[in-house]
Amino acid sequence: NLIFIVGGANFQEGALIKCEVFDINLRKTNPINFLNVKSMNHCLSVFHEIYIFKIGGMRYNLNSRKELSLDLFERYDVFADVWEKIKIKDNNNVNSPNITYLSYSQSLNENSIIVFGGKNDKHEIHNLLQKIIGRRKSSSTIS
Repeated sequence: NLIFIVGGANFQEGALIKCEVFDINLRKTNPINFLNVKSMNHCLSVFHEIYIFKIGGMRYNLNSRKELSLDLFERYDVFADVWEKIKIKDNNNVNSPNITYLSYSQSLNENSIIVFGGKNDKHEIHNLLQKIIGRRKSSSTIS
């Protein structure tokens, strides 16, 4: 029984790149590989019990106090302990999901993750339900 702690923020550093896993049975926390990009207010979804997807979120730079929406997903391979950037937009921006922060995600079935609500890059509430199709094979693109 594991709880994954991914990114987040604090007052000293702003958005974080750090990740760790808490083992409920052992009551012990261990570091895991860091995200590729600092992130907070993202959502996570377990996929095929092998991957954890980090979807959306924000970077927060304490120096400029500017918030930026992230335009990427990251996928964590639980067994390899590796975070991988995942391309989510095609070349024509057709059928690309709207990136949000403060969303909720859930694996829908063996091929899909759904993302509920959140806020967009203009900080407007995003009421849409998005379906993101995944592939079980280790492809770097969600299509």
